Amino acid sequence: MIFVTLLLSAFVHQLVPGPVPDNETRAIDIPLVCDARKGLLVPVSVQGAPARPFVLDTLRAGIDAHADDADYQARFARALLMDSEFDDAETAAKRSLELNADQPDANGVMAILHIGRMLTESDENERADHLEKARPFIRKLEELRPNHPLTMK
Repeated sequence: MIFVTLLLSAFVHQLVPGPVPDNETRAIDIPLVCDARKGLLVPVSVQGAPARPFVLDTLRAGIDAHADDADYQARFARALLMDSEFDDAETAAKRSLELNADQPDANGVMAILHIGRMLTESDENERADHLEKARPFIRKLEELRPNHPLTMK
């Protein structure tokens, strides 16, 4: 669990580049916990309430104007993932990959979704199925970004 938490923290660090105003939270500072009800790792604030990366609303507002932009769709997918909107994150990541199969962030979102589902699954066959679904995305990440946390050997 700690490994996956660190892995996801490193992944979401790219959500909010540059300086962050005092009243806002950088995605990397958001701890993650396993939410059995949703079946995936969920960001939480220090107080335990769900955390909402402040970039999500901005990305959501521009999504229609960037419907054919793979990079924008991938950033949107990451923000959705961090806001625990897993189905929407998967949809946005798939859209990004349809536009550009070599989009590293979308591959990362898909890998994290499948790894998260694998970690919460009690049935061994289902766990293996989710791992197999994650493998192509992790392999693609290894090719595109060899130093990405998901591609550690």
